[in-house]
Amino acid sequence: MPTYVYRVTTYDPDHRDEHGYYTGPEDTVSDRGAVEAAYLRAVAAFAEDSGVDRPVIREPQVPSPPFGSTAVLPEGFHDGAEVSLDVGLELVRSMLRDSGAWCRLEVEDRFTVHVGWDQYLYVGSDRHRALLRTLRPGQIVTGTVTHIASFGVTFVDIGGFEAMIDIPELSWRRFEHPSDVVSVGEVIEAEVLGVAFLPERVSLSLKSLHEDPMRLLTGQIGRTLVGPVTKVLPFGVFVRVEEAEDGFEGLVHISELADEHLAGPEIALRAGDALPVRIVDVDLSRRRIVLTNRQAVARD
Repeated sequence: MPTYVYRVTTYDPDHRDEHGYYTGPEDTVSDRGAVEAAYLRAVAAFAEDSGVDRPVIREPQVPSPPFGSTAVLPEGFHDGAEVSLDVGLELVRSMLRDSGAWCRLEVEDRFTVHVGWDQYLYVGSDRHRALLRTLRPGQIVTGTVTHIASFGVTFVDIGGFEAMIDIPELSWRRFEHPSDVVSVGEVIEAEVLGVAFLPERVSLSLKSLHEDPMRLLTGQIGRTLVGPVTKVLPFGVFVRVEEAEDGFEGLVHISELADEHLAGPEIALRAGDALPVRIVDVDLSRRRIVLTNRQAVARD
């Protein structure tokens, strides 16, 4: 995470419906304990470093009282209202606890705090927003990989702001872990897919700068080859149709296996066996390659 950015919960930000409501299994609320206290200390420390003691409220929304069942809103709680830092911290606490109030706290060019829809607490300056305004989808940026999160997202520093590359946008080819594609400290080029200001987010794609190698296989439909079996499942086998270790694999459904490879209802093949196959179809959108063994054997 960049300086002064803290994640409140462990849930996946993509698990939301069309209205923005979280639909996944994880708890979306702060623990109201040591973690929450650490966030509030971070806000207070940043305010002190920035020389801010009276932040301004921006875009407040109050569907329900934010300070508990008996509390009332601070006087002058409206867009542009100045509040003490103590009141500002209570508003942040309210947002962390998902108890109704929402706003941003700002001092122009020096101090910005808000809790985003994806439950990140953002504490930073307007320089991030200025950078975001310069970015457009399709733009090529250069950045340094800062870390790979436990949930697989790769973070890339682009001019002081950490953008994200989701797993599907790393490579056209199959891989086990993002570290198979990029490494921390590596300088990479990527394409901007999207820019959001609330919450502040930039999504990147590494694979979009490269031609989809599976597209080349569309010109090989009808070709017969011999490839190694990589996986045996009850419904069929996967066969690698490229010589490289990370080469694309296609599925031979059990109904498309020649009788000699069947033992009754079971498949009499093992990983590593060489199998003649014919490429029947290449579906780019679904990332699927359909193979047949029966037709390959009959053709021979």
